[in-house]
Amino acid sequence: MLTLHDIQPYMDEVLSSFKTIHRHPEPGFCEVKTSALVAEKLREYGLAPETGLMLTGVTATLDSGKPGKTLLLRADMDALPLTEDSGVDYPSEIPGMMHACGHDSHVAMLLGAARYLSEHKDAFTGRVRFVFQPAEEGKTPDMKEKAEALGLGVHGGADGLIALGVMEGVDGCFAIHVNTMGETGTLALCHTEAMAAADHMEIRISGSGGHGSAPDHADDTLSALATVIEVVQSIPAREFSALDRCVVNIGTIETPGSRFNIIPAKVVLTGTVRTYDPAVREKVFELLAARVSAAAAIFGCKAEVIRERGYDAVINDRAMSGLGSEVAAKLLGERNVDYIDHPDMGSEDVGYFFQKAPGALAWLGCTAKGGKVIPLHSPFMHVDPEALQYGVAMHVGFAMEFLK
Repeated sequence: MLTLHDIQPYMDEVLSSFKTIHRHPEPGFCEVKTSALVAEKLREYGLAPETGLMLTGVTATLDSGKPGKTLLLRADMDALPLTEDSGVDYPSEIPGMMHACGHDSHVAMLLGAARYLSEHKDAFTGRVRFVFQPAEEGKTPDMKEKAEALGLGVHGGADGLIALGVMEGVDGCFAIHVNTMGETGTLALCHTEAMAAADHMEIRISGSGGHGSAPDHADDTLSALATVIEVVQSIPAREFSALDRCVVNIGTIETPGSRFNIIPAKVVLTGTVRTYDPAVREKVFELLAARVSAAAAIFGCKAEVIRERGYDAVINDRAMSGLGSEVAAKLLGERNVDYIDHPDMGSEDVGYFFQKAPGALAWLGCTAKGGKVIPLHSPFMHVDPEALQYGVAMHVGFAMEFLK
Protein backbone atom coordinates (compact mmCIF):
# COMPACT_ATOMS: atom_id res chain seq x y z
CA MET A 1 0.00 0.00 0.00
CA LEU A 2 1.21 3.51 -0.82
CA THR A 3 2.52 5.54 2.12
CA LEU A 4 3.77 9.08 2.58
CA HIS A 5 7.25 7.58 2.95
CA ASP A 6 7.06 6.43 -0.68
CA ILE A 7 6.54 10.02 -1.81
CA GLN A 8 9.51 11.56 -0.01
CA PRO A 9 12.18 10.86 -2.71
CA TYR A 10 10.15 13.05 -5.07
CA MET A 11 9.60 16.01 -2.81
CA ASP A 12 12.79 17.99 -3.44
CA GLU A 13 11.84 18.29 -7.09
CA VAL A 14 8.19 19.04 -6.26
CA LEU A 15 9.20 21.87 -3.91
CA SER A 16 11.66 23.24 -6.45
CA SER A 17 8.96 23.33 -9.13
CA PHE A 18 6.52 24.93 -6.68
CA LYS A 19 8.88 27.76 -5.77
CA THR A 20 9.89 28.38 -9.38
CA ILE A 21 6.27 28.67 -10.48
CA HIS A 22 5.47 30.84 -7.46
CA ARG A 23 8.22 33.28 -8.43
CA HIS A 24 6.89 33.58 -11.98
CA PRO A 25 3.07 33.92 -11.76
CA GLU A 26 1.21 34.32 -15.03
CA PRO A 27 -2.42 35.23 -15.83
CA GLY A 28 -4.89 33.11 -17.76
CA PHE A 29 -3.86 32.11 -21.31
CA CYS A 30 -0.43 33.65 -20.62
CA GLU A 31 1.09 30.80 -18.58
CA VAL A 32 4.02 30.52 -20.99
CA LYS A 33 6.85 29.83 -18.54
CA THR A 34 4.68 27.60 -16.42
CA SER A 35 3.55 25.42 -19.32
CA ALA A 36 7.15 25.23 -20.63
CA LEU A 37 8.29 23.95 -17.24
CA VAL A 38 5.44 21.43 -17.18
CA ALA A 39 6.24 20.12 -20.66
CA GLU A 40 9.94 19.84 -19.87
CA LYS A 41 9.28 17.83 -16.71
CA LEU A 42 6.79 15.53 -18.43
CA ARG A 43 9.35 14.75 -21.14
CA GLU A 44 11.90 13.95 -18.44
CA TYR A 45 9.41 11.44 -17.05
CA GLY A 46 9.20 9.70 -20.42
CA LEU A 47 5.85 11.18 -21.44
CA ALA A 48 4.96 12.88 -24.72
CA PRO A 49 3.15 16.09 -23.74
CA GLU A 50 0.78 17.85 -26.10
CA THR A 51 1.35 21.59 -25.76
CA GLY A 52 -0.22 24.81 -26.95
CA LEU A 53 -3.79 23.74 -26.16
CA MET A 54 -5.82 26.89 -25.53
CA LEU A 55 -2.49 28.70 -26.08
CA THR A 56 -0.81 27.37 -22.94
CA GLY A 57 -2.56 24.15 -21.88
CA VAL A 58 -0.54 20.93 -21.57
CA THR A 59 -1.76 17.34 -21.48
CA ALA A 60 -0.06 13.97 -21.45
CA THR A 61 -1.36 10.41 -21.17
CA LEU A 62 0.49 7.70 -19.27
CA ASP A 63 -0.40 4.20 -20.48
CA SER A 64 0.32 1.31 -18.14
CA GLY A 65 0.37 -1.10 -21.08
CA LYS A 66 -2.48 -3.05 -19.50
CA PRO A 67 -6.15 -2.67 -20.47
CA GLY A 68 -8.31 -0.69 -18.10
CA LYS A 69 -10.02 2.62 -17.42
CA THR A 70 -8.73 6.14 -17.99
CA LEU A 71 -8.48 8.62 -15.13
CA LEU A 72 -8.02 12.35 -15.68
CA LEU A 73 -6.01 14.27 -13.08
CA ARG A 74 -6.21 18.05 -13.42
CA ALA A 75 -4.23 21.05 -12.16
CA ASP A 76 -4.89 24.70 -13.00
CA MET A 77 -1.94 27.01 -13.67
CA ASP A 78 -2.92 30.70 -13.67
CA ALA A 79 -2.25 33.41 -11.10
CA LEU A 80 -4.09 36.55 -9.94
CA PRO A 81 -3.48 40.30 -10.40
CA LEU A 82 -2.44 41.00 -6.81
CA THR A 83 0.73 42.42 -5.28
CA GLU A 84 2.17 39.78 -3.00
CA ASP A 85 2.72 40.49 0.70
CA SER A 86 2.95 36.91 1.97
CA GLY A 87 6.41 37.11 3.54
CA VAL A 88 7.70 33.90 1.92
CA ASP A 89 11.38 33.77 0.94
CA TYR A 90 10.50 32.90 -2.69
CA PRO A 91 8.12 35.80 -3.51
CA SER A 92 6.66 36.73 -6.86
CA GLU A 93 9.11 38.46 -9.17
CA ILE A 94 6.32 39.83 -11.36
CA PRO A 95 4.94 43.19 -10.15
CA GLY A 96 1.21 43.12 -9.47
CA MET A 97 0.87 39.38 -10.02
CA MET A 98 0.92 36.49 -7.53
CA HIS A 99 -0.26 32.95 -6.92
CA ALA A 100 -2.93 33.86 -4.38
CA CYS A 101 -5.11 30.80 -5.09
CA GLY A 102 -2.49 28.08 -4.81
CA HIS A 103 -2.36 27.03 -8.46
CA ASP A 104 1.44 26.91 -8.21
CA SER A 105 1.07 24.12 -5.67
CA HIS A 106 -1.55 22.36 -7.82
CA VAL A 107 0.89 22.19 -10.75
CA ALA A 108 3.82 21.05 -8.61
CA MET A 109 1.77 18.32 -6.90
CA LEU A 110 0.48 16.92 -10.17
CA LEU A 111 3.99 16.93 -11.64
CA GLY A 112 5.16 14.94 -8.64
CA ALA A 113 2.35 12.45 -9.18
CA ALA A 114 3.17 12.20 -12.89
CA ARG A 115 6.77 11.32 -12.10
CA TYR A 116 5.82 8.73 -9.46
CA LEU A 117 3.20 7.04 -11.63
CA SER A 118 5.55 7.04 -14.65
CA GLU A 119 8.06 5.10 -12.55
CA HIS A 120 5.43 2.69 -11.17
CA LYS A 121 3.34 1.69 -14.18
CA ASP A 122 3.25 -1.85 -12.88
CA ALA A 123 1.10 -0.68 -9.94
CA PHE A 124 -2.03 0.06 -11.98
CA THR A 125 -3.92 -0.78 -15.15
CA GLY A 126 -5.32 1.51 -17.82
CA ARG A 127 -4.25 5.11 -18.33
CA VAL A 128 -3.74 8.38 -16.49
CA ARG A 129 -4.33 11.61 -18.38
CA PHE A 130 -2.57 14.60 -16.83
CA VAL A 131 -4.21 17.93 -17.65
CA PHE A 132 -2.52 21.24 -16.84
CA GLN A 133 -5.22 23.80 -17.50
CA PRO A 134 -4.94 27.52 -18.24
CA ALA A 135 -7.27 30.28 -17.12
CA GLU A 136 -9.28 28.79 -14.26
CA GLU A 137 -9.60 32.33 -12.91
CA GLY A 138 -11.11 33.32 -16.24
CA LYS A 139 -9.88 35.66 -18.93
CA THR A 140 -8.05 38.80 -17.90
CA PRO A 141 -9.61 41.95 -19.44
CA ASP A 142 -6.72 42.38 -21.86
CA MET A 143 -6.95 38.73 -22.93
CA LYS A 144 -10.72 38.51 -23.28
CA GLU A 145 -10.98 39.87 -26.82
CA LYS A 146 -7.98 37.87 -28.04
CA ALA A 147 -9.21 34.67 -26.41
CA GLU A 148 -12.69 35.00 -27.88
CA ALA A 149 -11.25 35.74 -31.34
CA LEU A 150 -9.31 32.51 -31.10
CA GLY A 151 -12.37 30.60 -29.91
CA LEU A 152 -10.82 29.84 -26.54
CA GLY A 153 -13.95 28.89 -24.65
CA VAL A 154 -16.85 30.94 -23.39
CA HIS A 155 -15.61 31.07 -19.82
CA GLY A 156 -12.18 29.85 -18.75
CA GLY A 157 -9.84 27.04 -19.65
CA ALA A 158 -11.79 23.88 -18.83
CA ASP A 159 -14.62 24.16 -21.34
CA GLY A 160 -12.17 24.98 -24.12
CA LEU A 161 -9.99 21.95 -23.36
CA ILE A 162 -13.08 19.76 -23.38
CA ALA A 163 -14.00 21.14 -26.80
CA LEU A 164 -10.52 20.09 -27.96
CA GLY A 165 -11.18 16.50 -26.86
CA VAL A 166 -9.28 16.02 -23.61
CA MET A 167 -12.25 14.13 -22.13
CA GLU A 168 -12.45 11.55 -24.91
CA GLY A 169 -12.28 8.08 -23.41
CA VAL A 170 -12.08 9.38 -19.83
CA ASP A 171 -13.91 7.27 -17.21
CA GLY A 172 -13.33 9.45 -14.15
CA CYS A 173 -11.73 12.68 -12.92
CA PHE A 174 -9.99 13.85 -9.77
CA ALA A 175 -8.67 17.28 -8.79
CA ILE A 176 -7.20 18.91 -5.71
CA HIS A 177 -7.55 22.49 -4.53
CA VAL A 178 -5.59 23.82 -1.57
CA ASN A 179 -7.65 25.02 1.37
CA THR A 180 -6.25 27.68 3.69
CA MET A 181 -9.12 27.02 6.12
CA GLY A 182 -7.75 23.52 6.68
CA GLU A 183 -4.64 22.52 8.58
CA THR A 184 -1.73 20.87 6.77
CA GLY A 185 -2.23 17.11 6.77
CA THR A 186 -6.03 17.28 6.46
CA LEU A 187 -8.38 16.81 3.53
CA ALA A 188 -12.06 17.60 3.03
CA LEU A 189 -14.61 16.58 0.40
CA CYS A 190 -18.24 17.30 -0.35
CA HIS A 191 -20.48 14.32 -1.10
CA THR A 192 -22.04 15.97 -4.15
CA GLU A 193 -22.50 19.76 -4.35
CA ALA A 194 -19.04 21.28 -3.97
CA MET A 195 -18.86 24.78 -5.49
CA ALA A 196 -21.52 27.16 -6.76
CA ALA A 197 -22.46 28.43 -10.19
CA ALA A 198 -21.29 32.03 -10.50
CA ASP A 199 -22.78 34.70 -12.75
CA HIS A 200 -21.73 38.34 -13.11
CA MET A 201 -24.38 41.05 -13.11
CA GLU A 202 -24.19 44.65 -14.18
CA ILE A 203 -27.01 47.07 -13.42
CA ARG A 204 -27.19 50.34 -15.36
CA ILE A 205 -29.43 53.11 -14.02
CA SER A 206 -29.95 56.12 -16.28
CA GLY A 207 -31.80 59.44 -16.02
CA SER A 208 -31.51 63.05 -17.10
CA GLY A 209 -29.07 64.01 -14.36
CA GLY A 210 -28.81 67.61 -13.28
CA HIS A 211 -27.40 70.21 -10.92
CA GLY A 212 -27.06 69.22 -7.30
CA SER A 213 -28.82 72.43 -6.25
CA ALA A 214 -31.97 71.57 -8.18
CA PRO A 215 -32.95 67.93 -7.73
CA ASP A 216 -36.54 68.87 -8.59
CA HIS A 217 -35.37 69.41 -12.17
CA ALA A 218 -33.56 66.06 -12.49
CA ASP A 219 -34.28 62.36 -12.54
CA ASP A 220 -32.81 61.31 -9.20
CA THR A 221 -30.57 58.37 -10.12
CA LEU A 222 -29.11 58.22 -6.61
CA SER A 223 -32.48 57.75 -4.95
CA ALA A 224 -33.15 55.11 -7.58
CA LEU A 225 -29.80 53.55 -6.66
CA ALA A 226 -30.76 53.28 -2.99
CA THR A 227 -34.04 51.58 -3.84
CA VAL A 228 -32.38 49.26 -6.37
CA ILE A 229 -29.86 48.12 -3.75
CA GLU A 230 -32.65 47.34 -1.30
CA VAL A 231 -34.59 45.43 -3.95
CA VAL A 232 -31.55 43.45 -5.11
CA GLN A 233 -30.42 42.46 -1.63
CA SER A 234 -33.91 41.33 -0.66
CA ILE A 235 -34.27 38.76 -3.45
CA PRO A 236 -32.40 35.82 -1.83
CA ALA A 237 -34.05 36.33 1.57
CA ARG A 238 -37.60 36.92 0.37
CA GLU A 239 -37.95 34.91 -2.83
CA PHE A 240 -36.05 31.71 -2.03
CA SER A 241 -35.78 29.29 0.83
CA ALA A 242 -32.67 29.52 2.98
CA LEU A 243 -32.03 25.93 1.84
CA ASP A 244 -31.77 27.05 -1.80
CA ARG A 245 -28.24 28.43 -1.31
CA CYS A 246 -28.57 31.69 -3.20
CA VAL A 247 -26.24 34.70 -2.84
CA VAL A 248 -26.77 38.01 -4.64
CA ASN A 249 -24.11 40.57 -3.80
CA ILE A 250 -23.24 44.04 -5.09
CA GLY A 251 -19.51 44.63 -5.33
CA THR A 252 -19.02 48.01 -7.01
CA ILE A 253 -20.97 51.26 -7.54
CA GLU A 254 -19.81 53.92 -9.97
CA THR A 255 -21.17 57.30 -11.09
CA PRO A 256 -19.09 57.96 -14.22
CA GLY A 257 -18.13 61.61 -14.71
CA SER A 258 -19.93 62.84 -11.62
CA ARG A 259 -18.83 65.02 -8.70
CA PHE A 260 -20.18 66.50 -5.46
CA ASN A 261 -22.57 69.00 -7.05
CA ILE A 262 -23.92 66.80 -9.86
CA ILE A 263 -26.85 64.45 -9.86
CA PRO A 264 -25.35 61.80 -12.15
CA ALA A 265 -27.08 60.81 -15.35
CA LYS A 266 -25.73 57.28 -15.02
CA VAL A 267 -25.03 54.86 -12.19
CA VAL A 268 -23.41 51.46 -12.76
CA LEU A 269 -23.42 48.61 -10.24
CA THR A 270 -21.68 45.27 -10.61
CA GLY A 271 -22.02 42.16 -8.53
CA THR A 272 -22.21 38.40 -8.36
CA VAL A 273 -24.98 35.81 -8.23
CA ARG A 274 -24.11 32.41 -6.71
CA THR A 275 -26.48 29.44 -6.89
CA TYR A 276 -26.65 25.65 -7.17
CA ASP A 277 -30.13 24.92 -8.51
CA PRO A 278 -30.38 25.78 -12.26
CA ALA A 279 -34.00 26.88 -11.78
CA VAL A 280 -33.02 29.26 -8.98
CA ARG A 281 -30.16 30.54 -11.14
CA GLU A 282 -32.54 31.57 -13.93
CA LYS A 283 -35.25 32.87 -11.60
CA VAL A 284 -32.84 35.28 -9.91
CA PHE A 285 -32.20 37.11 -13.17
CA GLU A 286 -35.88 37.17 -14.07
CA LEU A 287 -36.59 38.86 -10.74
CA LEU A 288 -33.65 41.23 -11.07
CA ALA A 289 -34.78 42.44 -14.49
CA ALA A 290 -38.36 43.12 -13.39
CA ARG A 291 -37.72 44.63 -9.99
CA VAL A 292 -34.71 46.77 -10.82
CA SER A 293 -36.65 48.34 -13.69
CA ALA A 294 -39.66 48.99 -11.45
CA ALA A 295 -37.53 50.45 -8.65
CA ALA A 296 -35.81 52.90 -10.99
CA ALA A 297 -39.10 53.93 -12.58
CA ILE A 298 -40.34 55.29 -9.23
CA PHE A 299 -37.84 58.14 -9.68
CA GLY A 300 -38.38 58.60 -13.40
CA CYS A 301 -35.25 56.61 -14.29
CA LYS A 302 -34.60 53.59 -16.43
CA ALA A 303 -32.58 50.54 -15.47
CA GLU A 304 -31.35 47.40 -17.18
CA VAL A 305 -29.65 44.25 -15.92
CA ILE A 306 -26.86 42.74 -17.99
CA ARG A 307 -25.90 39.16 -17.23
CA GLU A 308 -22.57 37.52 -17.98
CA ARG A 309 -22.94 33.81 -17.44
CA GLY A 310 -20.12 32.34 -15.36
CA TYR A 311 -19.08 28.84 -14.36
CA ASP A 312 -21.62 26.10 -13.70
CA ALA A 313 -21.70 24.49 -10.28
CA VAL A 314 -19.14 21.83 -9.38
CA ILE A 315 -21.01 18.63 -8.52
CA ASN A 316 -18.96 15.78 -7.13
CA ASP A 317 -19.92 12.22 -7.93
CA ARG A 318 -20.78 10.48 -4.66
CA ALA A 319 -18.82 7.33 -5.51
CA MET A 320 -15.76 9.33 -6.57
CA SER A 321 -15.82 11.52 -3.46
CA GLY A 322 -16.27 8.35 -1.40
CA LEU A 323 -13.20 6.84 -3.02
CA GLY A 324 -11.30 10.04 -2.30
CA SER A 325 -12.18 9.84 1.39
CA GLU A 326 -11.10 6.20 1.55
CA VAL A 327 -7.73 6.99 -0.01
CA ALA A 328 -7.26 10.00 2.28
CA ALA A 329 -8.12 7.95 5.38
CA LYS A 330 -5.37 5.46 4.52
CA LEU A 331 -2.78 8.15 3.79
CA LEU A 332 -3.65 10.85 6.32
CA GLY A 333 -5.60 8.96 8.98
CA GLU A 334 -9.37 8.93 9.42
CA ARG A 335 -9.40 11.78 11.93
CA ASN A 336 -7.79 14.06 9.34
CA VAL A 337 -10.50 13.50 6.71
CA ASP A 338 -13.73 15.45 6.75
CA TYR A 339 -16.91 15.34 4.69
CA ILE A 340 -18.30 18.85 4.24
CA ASP A 341 -22.06 19.12 4.61
CA HIS A 342 -22.22 22.78 3.52
CA PRO A 343 -20.89 23.35 0.00
CA ASP A 344 -18.76 26.38 -0.83
CA MET A 345 -20.32 29.39 -2.56
CA GLY A 346 -17.07 30.05 -4.42
CA SER A 347 -16.74 28.89 -8.02
CA GLU A 348 -14.41 26.69 -10.09
CA ASP A 349 -14.47 25.46 -13.67
CA VAL A 350 -13.35 21.90 -12.86
CA GLY A 351 -17.04 21.03 -12.78
CA TYR A 352 -17.15 21.06 -16.59
CA PHE A 353 -14.91 17.97 -16.58
CA PHE A 354 -17.29 16.32 -14.10
CA GLN A 355 -20.21 16.91 -16.47
CA LYS A 356 -18.50 14.57 -18.94
CA ALA A 357 -17.32 11.87 -16.52
CA PRO A 358 -17.83 11.29 -12.79
CA GLY A 359 -15.34 13.27 -10.73
CA ALA A 360 -14.44 14.70 -7.37
CA LEU A 361 -12.74 17.87 -6.15
CA ALA A 362 -10.89 17.52 -2.83
CA TRP A 363 -9.83 20.34 -0.50
CA LEU A 364 -6.28 19.92 0.80
CA GLY A 365 -5.43 21.71 4.03
CA CYS A 366 -2.44 24.02 3.55
CA THR A 367 -2.15 26.16 6.68
CA ALA A 368 0.65 25.13 9.04
CA LYS A 369 -0.46 23.92 12.46
CA GLY A 370 -0.89 26.95 14.69
CA GLY A 371 -0.53 29.28 11.71
CA LYS A 372 -2.86 32.17 10.94
CA VAL A 373 -5.71 31.32 8.58
CA ILE A 374 -5.55 33.62 5.54
CA PRO A 375 -8.24 33.34 2.85
CA LEU A 376 -7.56 32.54 -0.77
CA HIS A 377 -7.23 35.56 -3.11
CA SER A 378 -5.52 37.57 -0.38
CA PRO A 379 -2.13 39.26 -0.95
CA PHE A 380 -1.02 37.61 2.32
CA MET A 381 -2.05 34.10 1.23
CA HIS A 382 0.61 31.39 1.09
CA VAL A 383 0.71 27.59 0.97
CA ASP A 384 2.59 25.65 3.63
CA PRO A 385 5.18 23.73 1.56
CA GLU A 386 4.75 20.74 3.87
CA ALA A 387 1.22 20.31 2.51
CA LEU A 388 2.45 19.39 -0.96
CA GLN A 389 3.50 15.87 -0.01
CA TYR A 390 -0.09 15.06 0.93
CA GLY A 391 -1.36 16.35 -2.40
CA VAL A 392 1.12 14.25 -4.38
CA ALA A 393 0.18 11.20 -2.32
CA MET A 394 -3.54 11.83 -2.87
CA HIS A 395 -3.16 12.05 -6.66
CA VAL A 396 -1.10 8.85 -6.73
CA GLY A 397 -3.25 6.99 -4.23
CA PHE A 398 -6.48 7.93 -5.97
CA ALA A 399 -5.10 6.86 -9.35
CA MET A 400 -3.93 3.51 -8.03
CA GLU A 401 -7.26 2.77 -6.35
CA PHE A 402 -9.36 3.88 -9.32
CA LEU A 403 -7.19 1.94 -11.78
CA LYS A 404 -6.77 -1.27 -9.79
